[in-house]
Amino acid sequence: MNQLESHKKIEEFFKSGTEVADVNIARNLLPNEDAKRFFFSQADEFWLGWMWTHEFLDEIKKKAENTASYSYRLPELEYLTRMTEKNPVKVEEIIASVPVSEDSFNPEVVDRFLWITGSLPAEQVKKLTEKIRDEKWVYLMRNFYKTGYDFEKIVKKLVEKKESDAILELAEAILIVKSKVEISKKENDFIIVPFYVSNIDASGIFEALVNIQESHKERALKIIAGVMGEIIKLSEPAETEVFEYRDLYSLFDVDFFTLEIGDKVIYSYQEDIKKLAATIKKLIEKTIGEKCGDANEAKKLFEYINKLNS
Repeated sequence: MNQLESHKKIEEFFKSGTEVADVNIARNLLPNEDAKRFFFSQADEFWLGWMWTHEFLDEIKKKAENTASYSYRLPELEYLTRMTEKNPVKVEEIIASVPVSEDSFNPEVVDRFLWITGSLPAEQVKKLTEKIRDEKWVYLMRNFYKTGYDFEKIVKKLVEKKESDAILELAEAILIVKSKVEISKKENDFIIVPFYVSNIDASGIFEALVNIQESHKERALKIIAGVMGEIIKLSEPAETEVFEYRDLYSLFDVDFFTLEIGDKVIYSYQEDIKKLAATIKKLIEKTIGEKCGDANEAKKLFEYINKLNS
């Protein structure tokens, strides 16, 4: 078949409807990339379940031949992206069922999955944050430039619906700290960037943690203090008896009494560290600061901070 005939047969196929659609006929309609792209361009939301059930979207499960670069080439992902508003429940179910790991890593798939997640309703977003964290999407995309803006829509939707558990899961997903081995391979001796995501503040995650529901504030403090602890330990041990580790990020010069998350400055890699410190400060005020009348509770909360220097 020439291109025109191929497109015509594909159009006729979709007019038949899913109830009588023949899988073998559909597969024979996909002899090349042009036919495949046209095929997915003609499918609407009523075909999404059929496509998934009959494995027409299975390309998104496969590891990329080249994981060091990517371009938007998979029509399966184009189709899934178009279906986000039409059938968000099914789209979320599909994303949730696709294993993401080093063994199956395709950067185009992870990048599109993040984009789609930001376009889903909060009800579906909250079902994916644990997956994003546990499968370490941010780490897998470590060789690509990801910023806080990639997560801005996701955070905003979770905040609007007060999905506190999902906010914490997403915070753990974004705030992954590099290992000491990784930073030892830094490009120059003056810049040690601890995160895989740059300009994290742009995501809104710090404000989300500070303003999280009362029932989740202690867990937020534990998470954020743990992240800061990991960052501190990226440094070499200090000879001073006051602090065990050297100050990589000039935190000794920060005035914690005036430090605020909302302070807007030109972005540098150090600013995310300062915003992290400001988040800890605000969470201390909202947890330990409000438990001063309960010595045992205040002491328990302070242990999260005490561990920063041990």
